[in-house]
Amino acid sequence: MVLNIDNQSSTKFTVRVQPVTNAKAYEAQYKNGGGWLPAGVFTDSRRIEIGDLTPGTSYTVQIRAVGGSTGYSDWSPPQPCIAT
Repeated sequence: MVLNIDNQSSTKFTVRVQPVTNAKAYEAQYKNGGGWLPAGVFTDSRRIEIGDLTPGTSYTVQIRAVGGSTGYSDWSPPQPCIAT
């Protein structure tokens, strides 16, 4: 589901996901070794921004679709990323 994670900014990731049919929005979460933290709900599958990151730190990101017949999709596979 996650197509690309742009980490060109030192304090945020911009995530692009494969659009899901009938999805109203996309929910994001991330973690840095601890528990999952909510990153927000976004309506644009091409611009999901996860901010307030610490430069040089490794994170894991997951996205799921919101809406449609099931309410929520499964979370995407965890995607590792480093805030540069």
